[in-house]
Amino acid sequence: MLKYVKVKSILVENGSVGKDEIIKKLINSIYENEDIIINKDNFLKKIFEREVMGTTGIGKGVAVPHARCEDLKDIVLAIGVLKRAIEFNTPDDEKVNIIILVGAPKDKNTEYLNLLSSISKAFRNRAFRDSIIESETEGDIIENIANFFEG
Repeated sequence: MLKYVKVKSILVENGSVGKDEIIKKLINSIYENEDIIINKDNFLKKIFEREVMGTTGIGKGVAVPHARCEDLKDIVLAIGVLKRAIEFNTPDDEKVNIIILVGAPKDKNTEYLNLLSSISKAFRNRAFRDSIIESETEGDIIENIANFFEG
C-alpha cells in the first residue's frame, strides 16, 4: 500500500461532507496532482457504478471505494480521513472515518486485487485504524502508514 500513497492524494477533512462529495474530492486530488487519470469523469462514473453494485464499506469505520477503469494509466490510491464520520452503508452499520479510494487499469488486475487485500488486512488492526483516524495532517498519515507497513 505504501508505494501507492502520495501526500497530495491524502485529505484530512474536518468539516461535514457526504459520501459522493468525498469520493469526488479524492478523485480530484489524484487528477490534479498526478498524471494518471485520462478521463476523470469516466473514472468517477466507474466508482459510483461499483457502489451501486454493493457497498464498499468494509466495516470498523473504513470504506474502500474501488473500480477498474480503462481511463487510468496505472494504479491510483487516495485517502480521506474524516473527523466527522459519515454513513457508508457498511456491513456493521458503523459510520466511516477512513476512505481509501483505489483504481486500476484493467491490465493490472493481480496487483489491484493484492492491494485491496493488503488494505483490508491492514485496517483490521485496531491500533493502525486509530492511528490513521487520530492523524492531524497528511504527513502524520503517511508516517503512520510507513510505520505500519515497514514495521
